[in-house]
Amino acid sequence: MPVWKDPMIRHWQSLKLASCPKLDSIRINIYLRAWPTDDDSDETEATNVPALSLPGAGMLFQASSALRSIYIYVHDLPRVTTLNDRRLLRLQEFDKVITPDTFPLLLRVFLRIRPDGDLWRQPDYKWRKVVVGTRRALPNLHSRGMLRV
Repeated sequence: MPVWKDPMIRHWQSLKLASCPKLDSIRINIYLRAWPTDDDSDETEATNVPALSLPGAGMLFQASSALRSIYIYVHDLPRVTTLNDRRLLRLQEFDKVITPDTFPLLLRVFLRIRPDGDLWRQPDYKWRKVVVGTRRALPNLHSRGMLRV
């Protein structure tokens, strides 16, 4: 059975967002799904996949400085610790790209996180842990008061 692959992982450059100077809002989706291994086993891992935030950070690098709002959607979060995972997710790239110099008109960065069903059903799951994990991954956006989770 073929495994779904996010087309943005390898093709985000074709969007050419620099040609949209009046772009004032952008939505970036990040899908945390299981990735196939290089062999034909049933196991999945993300060792052969670039960090999932890199396409979104790259799109922002291309985007107009007129952006006023950025929406980042993280779908199917498997564990709270994934928020600070620099190999798989690497949310920290957004903290590097979204600066006052790059986006002087920016008002807010909205980070919407949807935990996967397994995480949601865990007895020790608490939304507060997700918020704290996000603030740790994006300390500059949080300290500037830009981040809304």
